[in-house]
Amino acid sequence: MKKIFKALFLPISRLVAIYLIEIAITVNLILYLNGRFYGKLYWFDALLNVLRLITILCFLFVLFNYRIEQAYRANWILIMILSPSFGGIIYLFFAKEKPIPAKFQKTHRLRKKYESLLNQSENEESKMIRATMASDGLPYSKIANYISNELSFNVFSETNAKFFYSKEEGWEDIIDSLKRATKSIHLEFFIISDGELLEEIISVLKERKANGAAIRILYDDFGSFGKIKRKTVRDLTNAGICVRRFNKVSLHVNQELNYRNHRKQIIIDGKIAYFGGVNLADEYRNVSNKKLGSWFDSIFRFSGRAVTDAERLFRQDWNFSNGRNNTQKTNAADEESDELPLSEPANYGIYQIYASSPFDNESVSKNVFLSLLMQSAKSFYFTTPYMVLDDDIMEKMIFCAKSGLDIKAIVPGVPDKKVTYSITKSHFSKLISNGIEVYRFKEGFIHSKLVLSDDRCASVGSVNIDYRSFFLNFENGILLYDTPEIKDISDAFDKIIERSEKIVCKKDNLLTKAFNTSLKFLSPIF
Repeated sequence: MKKIFKALFLPISRLVAIYLIEIAITVNLILYLNGRFYGKLYWFDALLNVLRLITILCFLFVLFNYRIEQAYRANWILIMILSPSFGGIIYLFFAKEKPIPAKFQKTHRLRKKYESLLNQSENEESKMIRATMASDGLPYSKIANYISNELSFNVFSETNAKFFYSKEEGWEDIIDSLKRATKSIHLEFFIISDGELLEEIISVLKERKANGAAIRILYDDFGSFGKIKRKTVRDLTNAGICVRRFNKVSLHVNQELNYRNHRKQIIIDGKIAYFGGVNLADEYRNVSNKKLGSWFDSIFRFSGRAVTDAERLFRQDWNFSNGRNNTQKTNAADEESDELPLSEPANYGIYQIYASSPFDNESVSKNVFLSLLMQSAKSFYFTTPYMVLDDDIMEKMIFCAKSGLDIKAIVPGVPDKKVTYSITKSHFSKLISNGIEVYRFKEGFIHSKLVLSDDRCASVGSVNIDYRSFFLNFENGILLYDTPEIKDISDAFDKIIERSEKIVCKKDNLLTKAFNTSLKFLSPIF
């Protein structure tokens, strides 16, 4: 009871309460007016007719729009049938594809601003490496081509890297690298939370700032809402550290709230970068949140040529967050220059950064996941804290499993989001009955987002295997093609599986099947 009472007074709970009150007042007002004045007031009848017309237009848009995933099309159609007065409004708020012409969309200005920053062109060296990959018959050359052609991210061979199985060891390495920074430190996280880890990081940042390093911090305002205090932000800005919020949270419900920056990256002097699943909060170093048990996550460090694209990605997000989303005034000295720091060459492996956003013409992260799956010949393993599969992914996974591909999925043993985990569990029976092995991390919560294909290609980054990561979030990751770190990631999967238990599902009864089916209709929202 004490925990429930405490949770009700969390800042995020208060924000959600405000949104729910707004929605409840609106719905109750319409219902009240409907009962009192329906058929009596022309304007109210007209309002209901307008709402229903919006739903009809959205219904037709969903029905005939080939760009909408088939599974989500069915979900939205059902929602609009069940709620003819509000289904259209719900769709306009939560859906990525909208029937409103772009010039009338409130988010169109964000899209145009974002697209104006995508001005990078692939260099000639990257084109040569991709040509060599294709001529050598590397199975993943098509993925490299797709990312380069769609997003203009380069393929690099001169890069050193290290995969940290232990996030505690990874954080030690990060702090050590931060202490040695001389020119710049760039931090970008979905969540930044007050605590022991942030205090330690701030202490290092202040010391580096005093020694002349330019420091920039970018965090998602919704993800960090109520977690980082205003006093902490003021302390940072007073020390000369530039801080920006991504997509500032407003106190009224709006569709822009859906677009969250879920990326996690640290870039130091333009020479060293860190990707992975960790945020800047104590639970990501197992300092707190013991109720979830052991919290497993991964960190990936790389240095050399590939850091150039990581730096560009950060600058793109930083500039995108200027203006109304900025938490402080900026001066010219704090802005990014056109010249990026040079990275140190290393002559190791092949690496390629990728990123996705809700403003892409297609789901880049989903396409990367499916490409790795379909091009795997022997094995395909992945870890994810949230597994919300659409029919497209489910069908392709089952097809590959029936074709002899060894597929293993690892999910948390102790979930942090009960509803999302219920949706995850609803997939177990179908996956397992078709030869796909599903494991539960029995020691606690697994937050790592790893994909391994044939022990030859791997992905490390921020992407969950769910609707939100694929369609609504800003995400980032790095692909490794036949690099030395693949062996470390393969060993990590062996260790994770040893710490997990294989799930054995009984055949679902009719009631369970009906419940699982109903949960799938929630997937576009979760």
